[in-house]
Amino acid sequence: MKKLILVTLIAVTVIAAGLHAQQAQPKLKLVWQKEYNAAIQNFTLLEGKGSPTLGIMLTENEIQYSNGKSTNLKSGNEGYFYSNIKSKNGKYIGIHRELHSDNGFIRDGLFSLYNSEGKIITEIKYKEGRAEDHKRPGLLLNNGNYIISLNDQGCSHFAIIDKNTDKIIKEFRPIDDFYSSGHIDFAEKEDLFVICTVGTEKVHEGLVVLYDYSGNEIWRRSLGGGWTGTVAISPFGNYVAALGNEVTTLFTFNNKGDLLWKLDVDVADII
Repeated sequence: MKKLILVTLIAVTVIAAGLHAQQAQPKLKLVWQKEYNAAIQNFTLLEGKGSPTLGIMLTENEIQYSNGKSTNLKSGNEGYFYSNIKSKNGKYIGIHRELHSDNGFIRDGLFSLYNSEGKIITEIKYKEGRAEDHKRPGLLLNNGNYIISLNDQGCSHFAIIDKNTDKIIKEFRPIDDFYSSGHIDFAEKEDLFVICTVGTEKVHEGLVVLYDYSGNEIWRRSLGGGWTGTVAISPFGNYVAALGNEVTTLFTFNNKGDLLWKLDVDVADII
């Protein structure tokens, strides 16, 4: 099998481009690279003194931990499907192991939550198909708590789950519509996240809603009628950008929800 190479460029220095340089130019230095015999799915980095090192390396075949140990994902798990989610700050990673039925429902699901060092925080089992089934963890917050959707038909009813107790901290509803679509983004440095959504039955006005990590709504703003697109929040939560008005207008707000400007655009995504 062809080896896949993970290359991390992390050392950045600034050098002058001559004695009379007007602008500094960044210089990237290769610190290390590692080779793997399987496709890389995700990884975490440990930051301490010196260069960052790998915490967890998730490939299609196994989980490798910083202590040198590993878990084989293939042995005894034939027929299972694996996927993963990671917090925006890279400090937590969650791995789903699922067995699907013929109609697409999850018959057997296991969610394992790790910190960046590879220490397991919690494991929960979940299924689909019945109202009483534990819901699939869908998104990770920077503190390791996770978000589940309580409505399988869209972005209208969520709950934040405590990573230590697996109990609901708070439910929240960005929009009052059973069928809806939307997008979500997390601030990297602050405990904030933002949801951009629109309903398909009752609420045809696009909305962008800012929340804290307890699920408390900070503000919500209209994005005009019709479909919404993606949404992005800056690392410290100072700015929110969202596509609305049938995905033809880019709206930009400050952290208080004031509209700074809007612009007619022809783009499908923002970061």
